[in-house]
Amino acid sequence: MSESEPRSYYGHPVIKEPVWTWEIPTYFFTGGVSGASSVLSTSAKLFGNEKLSRRALYIGAVFASRSCPVRRASPCNTEQPPAMPPAKK
Repeated sequence: MSESEPRSYYGHPVIKEPVWTWEIPTYFFTGGVSGASSVLSTSAKLFGNEKLSRRALYIGAVFASRSCPVRRASPCNTEQPPAMPPAKK
């Protein structure tokens, strides 16, 4: 074993490989941009900058509307939710 390789117990890797596909980071990014732009919009409105407030609000709306279709089309959503148990009488 060379000095550049990380050491671990039993020959297992120190960090597991990620199992995310590209949809998950895209969903997080678009959600973060839309959330930050709504905060910026509210702050700009409080300080009287209507032009910045409107622009940030529109940018947030665009990013929020783009994040939902990406997540719904994900191959992660192929499984059906578990069935509800029958009601007790």
